[in-house]
Amino acid sequence: MADTSKRPVMEHRQTGRWLAKLAGEVGVECAATWRKMDVPMYDALTAVLGQPYRGWDHDADGVLWYLLRLYCMGDLVMLKVPAGGTPARDHERRRNQETMQHGLPEGIFACVDLDQHAAEFDGHVHLEAPYHFERMQVDLEERTARISLPVVGPWDDRVAPLEIGYTDPSRTFSHLRAYGAVARWPYRSDHLYLLVLEDRAAALGLEEIYRIDNRCNRKSGGGLVRRVCASLDLLRLEAETEHAVSHLPPDLADERRKEIETVVDTAVRAAQGLAPDGAGPMMVQAYNRRDQGPASRPDAPDGVEVSQGEGGWTRAVGWGVVAFAKPLDPEEDIPLP
Repeated sequence: MADTSKRPVMEHRQTGRWLAKLAGEVGVECAATWRKMDVPMYDALTAVLGQPYRGWDHDADGVLWYLLRLYCMGDLVMLKVPAGGTPARDHERRRNQETMQHGLPEGIFACVDLDQHAAEFDGHVHLEAPYHFERMQVDLEERTARISLPVVGPWDDRVAPLEIGYTDPSRTFSHLRAYGAVARWPYRSDHLYLLVLEDRAAALGLEEIYRIDNRCNRKSGGGLVRRVCASLDLLRLEAETEHAVSHLPPDLADERRKEIETVVDTAVRAAQGLAPDGAGPMMVQAYNRRDQGPASRPDAPDGVEVSQGEGGWTRAVGWGVVAFAKPLDPEEDIPLP
């Protein structure tokens, strides 16, 4: 990645181009699909990673994809705390300072730059007490997403740059690259988010992580991008499942969750059975619909129909759920079903 630290505007443009080039069209499309999904939990995460003033474009989606790669592979840990309210506009800096001064929990200190004459960021946040951050790690082979809670802080002489409201995802990346941390208070959010590079990632630095990723992706014929996209698909599927059952009573929610999981698992097992190497990482898509069909195969659960769809996707339908699964192939461009 080119050293462009002396030219901030050009740095963001070049960062976008470099990361979009690594992501490729598959990764860019994956990020665009992610930010368009209507699930509050991950809508918030997207706003934390970037809230471009002029809207999203190809390069911004490429940067978003890379930030999501850091998140889902455990290299980026996150803390969410009440901010005391939603942020006001840029010229109301004193009001933003007062909101956080009274709203942030003990042990977190935020200082808004009240002048900010062409400053690099809107202020800074200092962690004066230890906090449990959230660390996400996706295991594609086991098809699980595990959350651990590493302790971060207190910081002695370290601060996280603060970005309030609109910010490009390339700026988020640049702060993580330079400081190993960034604090975000997005518009319409009443929470402050702290993003910090995990210890191993911080020791390597984003420059080195990017170089390793780029080399790995080239050697595997795009394998890294495929694995990240499959990991994001898994997270999105879990989030959409929880969103689909959130309005149901607990007993009905458990039943509906099992139905969705059964249809997805059926599609995955059937696709694995057709794969030359058997079990392995899968690309999975699922849709909560109302169409149903009788079981068409003896090894399918009652109420689930399995068939082969276009493009090599295995399709499972049951209880108003449609799931598609296909082995992850780094050599193949896999269009969505």
